[in-house]
Amino acid sequence: MNAAAQVAAENQFNKPPAAGRQFVLVPVKVTYTGTGSGTPWVDLSIHFHGSGGNTFGAGGEDDYCGVVPDSLSDVSEMFPNAEASGNACVSVPTDQVQGGSWIVEESLSLDSSRVFFALM
Repeated sequence: MNAAAQVAAENQFNKPPAAGRQFVLVPVKVTYTGTGSGTPWVDLSIHFHGSGGNTFGAGGEDDYCGVVPDSLSDVSEMFPNAEASGNACVSVPTDQVQGGSWIVEESLSLDSSRVFFALM
């Protein structure tokens, strides 16, 4: 579950997680089903919903993992039926990882439709 070693191995300049936190990495597979084009790192927001009710990955400095192996942010523009995969990572307080879940939603959506995924 703790991805600190994977993140550290990816780039020598990556910092370890802040005290009391750990890196949580999730593999993400995306398929573009629209008619135009989309870019996953622009169009999707991926956050971690901790077991204490807090959300992480929204831009706080302590939420940042650094350079992530096979990052979803490396996936460029996609067109209809294109598929891609990559990892998303968030630094989470260790005491909120167990029982937490991932939140995936459209970045600029006005309908606020969120999808929650449990940790495995």
